[in-house]
Amino acid sequence: MDEPGPDEAQPLSATITYAEDATTVAVVPRSGGSLTATGPDGTSYRLSTPGTALVTDTEISMTPISSIATSSESGDEMTWSRALGVRIEPSGLYFLDVASLTVTPAETLDDARAAASSGDGTDLHTYPLIQGAEIALPIIHLSEFIVTDGIYLPVEVPTSIPAGAQAQLERDIAATYDDGEATPEEVMAVRDKYWPYVEAILESSATDCAFAESGQLARAGGIVRLLAIAGFDAACRTRPMSRVT
Repeated sequence: MDEPGPDEAQPLSATITYAEDATTVAVVPRSGGSLTATGPDGTSYRLSTPGTALVTDTEISMTPISSIATSSESGDEMTWSRALGVRIEPSGLYFLDVASLTVTPAETLDDARAAASSGDGTDLHTYPLIQGAEIALPIIHLSEFIVTDGIYLPVEVPTSIPAGAQAQLERDIAATYDDGEATPEEVMAVRDKYWPYVEAILESSATDCAFAESGQLARAGGIVRLLAIAGFDAACRTRPMSRVT
């Protein structure tokens, strides 16, 4: 289970329905590979893994999302006007290296924004993406990932705070780059906020094998890889960073 994050949780859950008949399943080899699924609206999702991501051949499934609804500030459940997304399983599987989820919408998104959940619609939060010629999400663990146009993203999503440390880090990275470039000071503030989680996991794992085998080492690696994805390294102290979203 993910450790509680440094911020007080204000979680948001979503009611998600899936296009089960559009599920695709494949054994992705240790040497790397890809898996593609197509949603009901024609949106294509492609998961690509490098040869350094898996320790063994692994069966992975992708199921497109057909609709998503969240509670509004008034308490009413609101179905998103446009939500593109996919559930990737086995949920919680961590990669040893960064994979990529490429989303090719059937219709263009003017201002793509991403969100993710911790599984079954729980702990919905904003998620970093890279928007260039394609929309791509850096993936280090399997769960549910959603892309929508900024004008359709409910205000409750960016203001929610998930419970887990890694989910909070994903949210903070997305928020750090939301307005454009981030200063080295902003970058290092996020790094310093989450690095103690890595140190604590490594320290406990050194003396507690059961703890190390419980998946915590994978979570520590996930935090490190998220920091690396965003460029949170020593060089950040001396150079500006480009916008991620």
